[in-house]
Amino acid sequence: MNARIARVYWGLTGLFCLLAAFTGLGDLLGVEAVISDLEQLGYPRHLAAFLGTAKLLGVVALIAPGLPRLKEWAYAGFTFDFVGAIYSALALGIVDSDLLMATGSLVLLVAAYSSYLLAERASVPPGLIATRSRRALV
Repeated sequence: MNARIARVYWGLTGLFCLLAAFTGLGDLLGVEAVISDLEQLGYPRHLAAFLGTAKLLGVVALIAPGLPRLKEWAYAGFTFDFVGAIYSALALGIVDSDLLMATGSLVLLVAAYSSYLLAERASVPPGLIATRSRRALV
């Protein structure tokens, strides 16, 4: 893997994982601001423990070596989380700092995932990329 791509990848992934771990712990511990935000969006308070656990497991998947399929699932799960938060806020007409945080988190996630794809492509000989992609679809 190219050293520059590796630095970008780990920088973006590290920043994203810190953010996700911080919010996951807040969810898991049932911080009152988190519970209040969930209830404002119409979700039950017990959803916070589930989201917190999922976020922390997603962080582990992103920083663990190898496990490319699990990383893809983690990226997808975080995407669903942020898109759902953005949609829920917009559907209720709530435009506040939480909406901006979810949007910024989604942008950071897309940047981290893009750098992941670049790193994966850089570590695989060019002839195997198409074969690897076709195999993943089966």
